[in-house]
Amino acid sequence: MDDSAARPTDGNSQQQEKLYLRLQSANVFVRNLEKSLQFYLEKLGFEVAFDVITQSGQRWVGVAPPDGTAVLILIEPLPESQEYQLIGRPTQITFVTEDVAAKYAEWQRRGVRFQHTPRLRRIKYSTSTKPAPIHRIAAIVLLLIYAHFSLF
Repeated sequence: MDDSAARPTDGNSQQQEKLYLRLQSANVFVRNLEKSLQFYLEKLGFEVAFDVITQSGQRWVGVAPPDGTAVLILIEPLPESQEYQLIGRPTQITFVTEDVAAKYAEWQRRGVRFQHTPRLRRIKYSTSTKPAPIHRIAAIVLLLIYAHFSLF
């Protein structure tokens, strides 16, 4: 079978490189789905993106920050599953905000208990993938929240 139709031609290769791509979701394994859902909605201000029952009968609830750019899928795994062992471990999920101090204060007012005060890290990245002289690189500085918080 000829797969030439699936390969981009020279004229389309640049267009193919610019196709839209973003992170859709990440799984978060939780001990109590209802309490975790309440935490994300009431404490962090997230919204329900979806609430489904999978073919296996397991309930998955997707929650998203107000801008809806990504979804965290809250899953309560069975106690005997491998995923159950992941509950309470760091997820490596990072939240980004323009004003860390304001978001920290807001979440504290909503009842989020932080294990420590967030540390700020400034990250510079180039908007160009091609090497360029340092004075020509457009740098953007982001403030990231690096803090652990407790659900309960």
